[in-house]
Amino acid sequence: MASLSDVPFPGQLKEIPLQAILAFLKSARKTGILTVRREEIQKLVYFQDGEILFASSNYPDDRLGEVFLKTGKINFKQYDIAAEIFEASKKKKGSILLEQGFIKPKDLFDTLLLQVKEIILSLFHWENAQYSFQETTLPSEQAIGIIVDPNTLIKEGVYRIADWTRLLRSLPPLDFVLQKKQDSHLGHLINSSYENEVFSLVDNERLVRDILALSSTKALLCAQVLNLFISTGILIPRASAF
Repeated sequence: MASLSDVPFPGQLKEIPLQAILAFLKSARKTGILTVRREEIQKLVYFQDGEILFASSNYPDDRLGEVFLKTGKINFKQYDIAAEIFEASKKKKGSILLEQGFIKPKDLFDTLLLQVKEIILSLFHWENAQYSFQETTLPSEQAIGIIVDPNTLIKEGVYRIADWTRLLRSLPPLDFVLQKKQDSHLGHLINSSYENEVFSLVDNERLVRDILALSSTKALLCAQVLNLFISTGILIPRASAF
């Protein structure tokens, strides 16, 4: 796994996992646009000082109207009416739904937040994709009042990866030592019994393979936890002296 200091741009998700990219942009407090592309599908993530402000996608299922429909906030008839008005006026879908009385302002905010999160979380399932980052001042229309901590998405995204081969490939070599970062401020990410157990197994001498072997949690879950801890900087991998 790439460390927080050596994430290359541009690159391939098969070589550098998304969790490492998000953690780097967070730690470096980057402002700009992360672009991830797979064939004709392109998804953009907008960062301001390392925090996520917005995400967009050209995949139809990621559009706001579709998210409202899938979550049951609107029915198909309302969706159809909004789509017809959109084609005629090109107003924003959220504005149309509000004007028609189909949703409330809180519904709009909650669903915009869900849309942003799901666009990003969907990228954790991508491997054969290219990524790049452009440092730039964000357009004012992207500031919609949403601020998402990349580390919380890393946690949720990593736990969605159920591919042992991918998880193992994202870890350091099995004969690397794992050390706890002494001044880590990320303790809020350790809030389950299995996360506490894996963290307690790290004694600054044990190898990655030792922790995987000693953990009482399932190997897949242990690998997910180690991915989370390493990508966010809670644990630091070091080459063994032996």
